[in-house]
Formats: sequence, structure tokens, C-alpha cells
Amino acid sequence: MTHEQLIAAVTQWFWNTFPEERRMLYAVNNNVSAGLTKQQQIIEGNKNKAKGVVAGVLDLCYICFDGRCVYLDAKVGNDTLSPEQRDFCSKLDDRGIAWFTFGSVDEFKDILNFLRDG
Repeated sequence: MTHEQLIAAVTQWFWNTFPEERRMLYAVNNNVSAGLTKQQQIIEGNKNKAKGVVAGVLDLCYICFDGRCVYLDAKVGNDTLSPEQRDFCSKLDDRGIAWFTFGSVDEFKDILNFLRDG
């Protein structure tokens, strides 16, 4: 399963499992689209930068019932946090904001159940 497929699978599972919470889990658009030419990637990257998109923000944000904001990031295979992501997570830690990584739909479900059940 690719990174994009994993994110699609977990967001679809969430949407269908918790319809009352739709829009409380959302993707952060911080990746330049694959499949573009190098020039198109540069153009899209510059547009995103101008709009405030920054590298390192984790893939998903979940707003819990108690008002907490939790960030989640998909990691497939040997993928690890980038230096920018480590910096972002350090800043989340400094602010007391929780974050998690997951490598499968089942791991994501476990995290969501933990967050929802306390």
C-alpha cells in the first residue's frame, strides 16, 4: 500500500464509521503533487508557499470531542519522520499537542479508538 492509498483508506474508514464526526478529521495539503513535471512542481510549490503551506506538517489533523487537536502521519515501509517533521513534532510536544504515526489501517483504528475512548 502506498502512502496516498493508506491515507485514503483511513479517511474513508473514518468518514463511514463516524458520520457524526465528518470534517473533524482532515488532510493537511502540504505535498507537491506527484506526477507533475519538475517545472510544474516548482510552480505548485511556490503557489503553496505563498498560501502558507509549509513542509513538515503531519498528514492529518483530528479535532477530538474535548477540543484537543491531534496530528497523525502515515508512514509506509521504512519511511520515517523527515527533519522538518521532527521539528514540527518537537513544537507540538512543547505545546502539549499529541501526535501519532501509523503504518496501517489497523494501527490508525487503534489510535482513533484510544483517542475517542480516552
